Amino acid sequence: MHPVTKHHKFPSGFLKKNVIVLFLGLVFVPYFLLGTIDYVITLRRKNDAFSYFHNKDYSTAYREIMPFAQNGDSEARFVIGSMTAFGVGTNRDKMLATQWFSCEGVSGCVNGYNEFRAGKGCFSGEWGDLSYEECILWLKFSSDLGYHPASELLEEYQKKKAAEFSSDKKPPK
Repeated sequence: MHPVTKHHKFPSGFLKKNVIVLFLGLVFVPYFLLGTIDYVITLRRKNDAFSYFHNKDYSTAYREIMPFAQNGDSEARFVIGSMTAFGVGTNRDKMLATQWFSCEGVSGCVNGYNEFRAGKGCFSGEWGDLSYEECILWLKFSSDLGYHPASELLEEYQKKKAAEFSSDKKPPK
């Protein structure tokens, strides 16, 4: 007697659903993995580019950070803008700096924030030994763009300056 083989019947649509799942897995899993790998590589390159800046190799930093700025990376745009504004690693060009600081076409960017950061960095000496007027200029740009913290800081600096001016003008006793 031959053993009777039972034919297993799959539920209706079982193969069709599994073929679709398999197809989607074969298409999207590699796509996802490649995207993740690309992200990690890009992040590594960005960290390397910014390390030149932190190590004060400014001309190399400018060259290495530039592609990220050109692709809309907001932090890269700020650094390139600041380097351009203050002539660090490149020629000083305030008009070009304002273009790098611009939020046009950059997601998550707040108008006036980059100019504000540049002004604060200027006062702290982060960008070299610069004049009071130069630092104030960036806060004014920020304030004119409607960034309220810049207006508040600008007012504070102007009060300090006025107090210094009035104490210098007191008549001798």
